[in-house]
Order: sequence, then structure tokens, then C-alpha cells
Amino acid sequence: MAYEPRKNPPPRAFKGSLEDKLQAHIHAIAQKLYRLAKPKFTGQELGLLFVPTQYRQMMHGAFALSHGADSHHNIFVRTASWSPDVPCRGTLNFEWYFSTAPDAFYPLRTWGATVEAPCTGPHDDAPADVREKFVETIRRMIHVSYEWGLVLRVFNELNQPSFCSTPAQMRYVWPPILQLLNGLELDAVDRRLITTLQHESMRAGDRARIPLPIQPYIRQTYDIVTRSIFLRDHEPNDETHGGITYKLRNMSFDLPGLSFEGIATSD
Repeated sequence: MAYEPRKNPPPRAFKGSLEDKLQAHIHAIAQKLYRLAKPKFTGQELGLLFVPTQYRQMMHGAFALSHGADSHHNIFVRTASWSPDVPCRGTLNFEWYFSTAPDAFYPLRTWGATVEAPCTGPHDDAPADVREKFVETIRRMIHVSYEWGLVLRVFNELNQPSFCSTPAQMRYVWPPILQLLNGLELDAVDRRLITTLQHESMRAGDRARIPLPIQPYIRQTYDIVTRSIFLRDHEPNDETHGGITYKLRNMSFDLPGLSFEGIATSD
């Protein structure tokens, strides 16, 4: 007998457009945090970080004289050694053009110029103040990727028929869902859902179950989402745009019993 898919798949708490909106909202919060965490880097600063002293004048000078003939340039940095708390994999990618960063340099192919051969970080002879700026920036960005990648993973794990089949069940085991819903632009029907959840009996969700791998991280993600409420009063500094851009790529994290993808930077 041929297999026939179930006509009525088991319900889950959020599906369709509302599920998509919640996932997009989690990504949007992470992107705003990135913009708040990212200071501007100049070409001169990157040269101090990623070009050895004996080559700096040469690499900056050749770049200026040739107008960065290859036009598009990159430095890729491994993130693994810059996350003091959580094991991670991925790269931080600086990118520039002569038209936007005429004070930059030709990157050394043997020191991070290709994604296949990323460098481990700044050279030892980088000035302490510029190095400190880099270290603080990369650690803050990794932290954002980790926290909101974890929030997204917890939401997706709970939003399965065998664990949370109604919004009330998810609210029962994971109260942050109300804060995430309140951050969305919703139509009247979905808005009534929030009102219902705010006054729902806690017993409405007592059949909910939590997947074993994410049980240790329920409270942590509750705190992460709660802190995000304060973002509403902060706007990113315009200086984080233009010139040299940089972003995290292909981030992933390993926790006891759980591995997940981090949220990468969009710009």
C-alpha cells in the first residue's frame, strides 16, 4: 500500500505567517543589537591590526597609489578564540573598496585575505588601544549571535506538535513568547490572540512538554528576551555604516547537549 501523507497534521502553537513573523522578529532584534555594538573601523586601524609593522607603509602606499586596483578586499578572522564563554565556529569578515576606504591597504593573502585561510586575529604588534577596540567588538558580536541564535532555537524546538501544540502551551513553558508577540505588527485576529494569552489560565498549558536538549536554557532565554525590551529607547549610531563594513559569517555554537546556528550579521 502506497504511503499517503496525513490530511490533518498534528497542530503546533504557531504556524504560517505568524511563525514567520516571530522568526523574523528574533532576527530583527539581533540585527539592531549588532548595529548598537559595532563601532566604525578605519582603514588605518585595520592596517594596525592586520599588517605587520614592517609592511604597513608599503601596503597602505601601494593601495593609495593604485586606487586599490582589485577594488574589493577582505580580511577574514576566525571567531573561535574570541569567545571566552561558549565554544563557537565562524568568521568575522571585514570588507572594503577604495571608493569607500581610501586609507585602507592591500591585505596579505597569507594573513586572512581569503575565507579559505582566515587569520586568528590581530598581529602581536598591534597598538593596545586598537587591539582592545577589536577584542571588545568581536566579543560583543559573538555574544549577540549566540544569545539570539539560542532564542530562535528554543522557539523552534518548542513550536513542535509533540511539545507545544497551542499558543497557551508555549506561554505556559516559555513566557517570553508574549514579549516577542507584543513586538510585532499584528492584525486584529492575532492581536486578540495576545489578549487571550495575557488572561489565559495557566492550566491551559499544563500538557506542554519541553524538549530535553533545551531544558537547561529556558530560563536563560527568558532573561535574554526580557532585556531586549530596553532596546526600544535606543537607536544605532549612523557611524556604524559606510566606509569599512564587517559582519559575522556562518556562526555555530556548541553547548552541553545542544548545538545550534548563531544569527549572522546582515551588514
